[in-house]
Amino acid sequence: MDGEWPEQYNDLYNWLGLGYPGGDNQVIQHNLGAEVNGLPGAAANMGNNTNAAAADQGNGGGQANGDQTAGTRERHFRRRHTVEQIQILEAAFKEGHHPDEKRRLELSRRTGLSPAQVQIWFQNRRNSGKSKAQKKETEEFQQENDRLQAEKQALMSAMQNKICIICRGEDTPERQRLYAENMMLKDAHMRIADFLKNVSGGRLQVINHTVVDTHAPLTLTGPNPVTIPDHGIARDNPETEGNALAIQHVACAMEEFKVLVGLGAPVWSLAEGGEVEVINYKEYLKMMFPNEHHEMEFGADGTRKTGIISCTATDLVGILMNADWWSQTFPGIVASATTSKVITPGDSGDGMVQLMNAELRVLSPRVPVRKINFIRHCQKIAENIWAVVDVSVDGIRDQAAGLNDGAPSTYTACKLQPSGCHIQELSNGHCQVTWIVNMVHDEATVPPLHHPLFRSGWALGACRWIASLQRRCEYIASLHTNPVHTLNNRSGGAAAITAEGRKNVLEVAHRMTLKFYEAICGRGSQPGRSVDERRGSCGVGTERYEVAVRVVTFPVGRGVAVLRATTTVWLPRTPAQRVFNYLCDADRRTEWDISAKRTSTIRQEGCFSTGEVHGNSASLLRTIASNGAYGKLILQESSIDASCMVLAYAPIDDQSVEEVMNGTNISFSLLPSGVVVLPDGNAEPGAPPTSAMCSSSSSSSHRSNSGSLVSTMYQTLLSGQPPEHLFKAVAENVGNLLCQAIDKIKSGVHANVVLSA
Repeated sequence: MDGEWPEQYNDLYNWLGLGYPGGDNQVIQHNLGAEVNGLPGAAANMGNNTNAAAADQGNGGGQANGDQTAGTRERHFRRRHTVEQIQILEAAFKEGHHPDEKRRLELSRRTGLSPAQVQIWFQNRRNSGKSKAQKKETEEFQQENDRLQAEKQALMSAMQNKICIICRGEDTPERQRLYAENMMLKDAHMRIADFLKNVSGGRLQVINHTVVDTHAPLTLTGPNPVTIPDHGIARDNPETEGNALAIQHVACAMEEFKVLVGLGAPVWSLAEGGEVEVINYKEYLKMMFPNEHHEMEFGADGTRKTGIISCTATDLVGILMNADWWSQTFPGIVASATTSKVITPGDSGDGMVQLMNAELRVLSPRVPVRKINFIRHCQKIAENIWAVVDVSVDGIRDQAAGLNDGAPSTYTACKLQPSGCHIQELSNGHCQVTWIVNMVHDEATVPPLHHPLFRSGWALGACRWIASLQRRCEYIASLHTNPVHTLNNRSGGAAAITAEGRKNVLEVAHRMTLKFYEAICGRGSQPGRSVDERRGSCGVGTERYEVAVRVVTFPVGRGVAVLRATTTVWLPRTPAQRVFNYLCDADRRTEWDISAKRTSTIRQEGCFSTGEVHGNSASLLRTIASNGAYGKLILQESSIDASCMVLAYAPIDDQSVEEVMNGTNISFSLLPSGVVVLPDGNAEPGAPPTSAMCSSSSSSSHRSNSGSLVSTMYQTLLSGQPPEHLFKAVAENVGNLLCQAIDKIKSGVHANVVLSA
């Protein structure tokens, strides 16, 4: 990726005619190699540098040779610094790594060195420290890699040699006989269980090697019976037979969920950093299934978190039991949700059982959407106390003809064990929610750098759901306020904004953010699209790193196509809050925003708060050229909670803004770009434990995560789908720009290491 435009691709400019208003679409075409030394595209300047060097040699070659000869003579008179000089400089280095001019003069006087020598010594000392830290980290990574390679080799060897991995014994005839006998006993067990279920009409089932009457009251949490009505179910009807099986399945899940809510140690323990409780699966399986042996074949995410929500319990129950409201309340998590069948209607939610399908997403282009099929059941377990439980239905779909709603019963990478929320009404219009996520998923479908994010619960765990719900409640509350807002105009004055105008701006901004969520997660496949995957290099020397960029183009209309470029990087030991603060700094916006010219400035025309925490807002920004000319407007929405930080923005013209303010047209669509910053899930060493109770979406909750995952997406319009040879050039140059943006973010937040996810 050298960023140079080949002469044969001069026609490429004809494909970039739509872009941003005001002729700023040249962002894909400008100076790709000259921005950052050592970035992809730097090679484009090598020819000019070489010619310049040759010219200098021709004009003053004799002087250069003379200087070289003089340097050779002077080399014999160079001396190392004395011990006293080094001690003085080391002591000064401990006080500060970047001495100013006054400090350098003082050190020059104390050591007898020139200020230039002092400056060079500090530069060398800083580089030495970086090299040692990187060398140590590289050695740690290498050791971890060697360990994993050895473990992989051992597993491969065991498979090839037919050796039991658990006992390391050979596959002897006796072991084969025991295996065959075990399979025969399992088959007999299944036949007996099916026979009992059929002759009893579903009442008798074999659970934990014991015959259990499933219509009798369960006693996991005491003598309270299961209160799901199943009157009128005909046992001889396959559909109603499936409904009965689903009801029994979710009834057991509800009882198990109640047990999980009330348990403490050793099943639940506070995670390092103290933000969420995690489950001990060995203790959990030992308590719930004492007579069975279980081996975990998938990654497990068992987390619990309690928080105060600013809405009533009945309102929250209504949201959870309605698929559309549920997806609208959690737009950053629920990509889509449908209710495929209502098994039991219930009374105002109480007793309702419904079969649902959902797609859950993590806001990262590298993590695929998780599809789940589950049963959701709501139960009012006491006055002002509700429980809503989810449990995957994949395990019983084949047995229940009535549950086959057209969705195939095939392998799924994500399954829900009894999960849900325990809701208790409070007296001040709030409710206390204890959220439990008990999920198993196939980690092979998740990039390795995202594994800590899933295991910590910040991806789809309890803390993610609680933080998102709190953020949504704050947003809804902000819509009902009526603060005084003004909007700057080109003449330098300020015009008042009506409450209706503010509401319209927030609606357009929210709709833009939803499109950003869908785009960055890459749901679906567009017809006629072109895809290019490439890796670009950034930085020089020991600070050189690679960035993987994915570029996609697809047609969206006659003669119009969308270009979308995405990348994700990991910034270890760089907190997410620091990255987000840098991105929201309007004075430094042009450093990383590839749609803005570096010579222009960004001015805020208006800002509309959408939450209590600083950073939750929708705003209108104006680009101003270096000559003072007004450029395009940018509509931006920033959202921050304890689990995710989002900055979405899109260009918008002045006429559209005026129509939004007046309410004459708010149905138009924008093409958003943006950045998502997630905590990396790695607990900060020595982080003090805090309470597991959280009452707001304060960003201070990020303190337990030492690093961040940064995903960047850039979109623009092209005048038609480019042919294959031009698409490669477009992808290469847009990839270069995205690499430059990542390098600017790295420098802006003072990150030491960048790893491509």
